[in-house]
Amino acid sequence: MYPSMPGSPVTSLTTGIAANATSMTLDDASVLPAAPNICVLGSDSSAEVVSYTSISGNVVSGLVRGLGGTTASAWASNTAVARNITSYDHDTFIGNIND
Repeated sequence: MYPSMPGSPVTSLTTGIAANATSMTLDDASVLPAAPNICVLGSDSSAEVVSYTSISGNVVSGLVRGLGGTTASAWASNTAVARNITSYDHDTFIGNIND
């Protein structure tokens, strides 16, 4: 399980990323929880859950894309990025309870 972040502060991509990108640069990566953790790109039904293994300055890397049944997609600059509670978190809760 990954730590959540109260209030889900939002930052955004400084440049677009491809669906197979393994790193991304944000306006302010300090709003995300320390690595390893997950974040959400986008804000509607097409949002993507991504895990990451490191943050250096505003570069978030070690991305694993399309978690929790979401689809790895290309995202444009200024796309919202936040540590929201996701279906991935919910499914992890259920798995831990069942164990």
